[in-house]
Amino acid sequence: LHRAAAARRVALSGGAAAVILAFLGIAAAATGLHGTAKGALFEEMREQVMSLASMAVLAVDPGQVSAAIALADPAAPSVQALERSLTRICARAPELRYVWVMRRPGAGETTLELVAAGVPPRTGEVPVRSGEAFDASPYPVLLLGFEGPAADRDYSVTDEWGIALSGYAPIRGPAGDAIAVLGVDMSQLDVAARFEALDRRLLITLLLSGALSLVALGMITAGVMLLWIRQRSPPDG
Repeated sequence: LHRAAAARRVALSGGAAAVILAFLGIAAAATGLHGTAKGALFEEMREQVMSLASMAVLAVDPGQVSAAIALADPAAPSVQALERSLTRICARAPELRYVWVMRRPGAGETTLELVAAGVPPRTGEVPVRSGEAFDASPYPVLLLGFEGPAADRDYSVTDEWGIALSGYAPIRGPAGDAIAVLGVDMSQLDVAARFEALDRRLLITLLLSGALSLVALGMITAGVMLLWIRQRSPPDG
């Protein structure tokens, strides 16, 4: 093999370079397509959580929200009734981890106050209780939810409760002004599960490309050796 490679160094080097370049090209194309597919899937999830938030608002009574805001007491019947309504919304959408309502105590403030929250049975307790403050300054899209339907633009940033993607929609009072914002949350685990199939396909593509490249290198090496052996063999007769 060493003598054959030395005698056919140019052919062997050219063939190996062609195979390596082909592998790198396939890997780059697969990685680019993978990124495009993940971006498209994330946009689809953004539209989904925005739609879920907009539909959830229709299932919430603004009068019930106003009554809960007036009391801001977890033990108040109006707050508990609102929590049951939000929990029913969670039960109808198993992909959601939390459904909650927050209000803005003052105009232009970035510190919000939780009115009520609902969770599916599998999740357990809500991390924030009714009446507790929430600093919304790191989440500017949440504040946009007072103006109209919105959703997070980045799933790589998670909060302390493991939420990676949220959708928001305003709850409007009789005068048409936003009295609160309703949010729906998807956990980081649920978002990651959506991407697992794409990541698995990329890995399979790279492994297959690598295996085929090794086969191609083996065939090129074998061809060079056979050509060298044939040229060194004495002619028949």
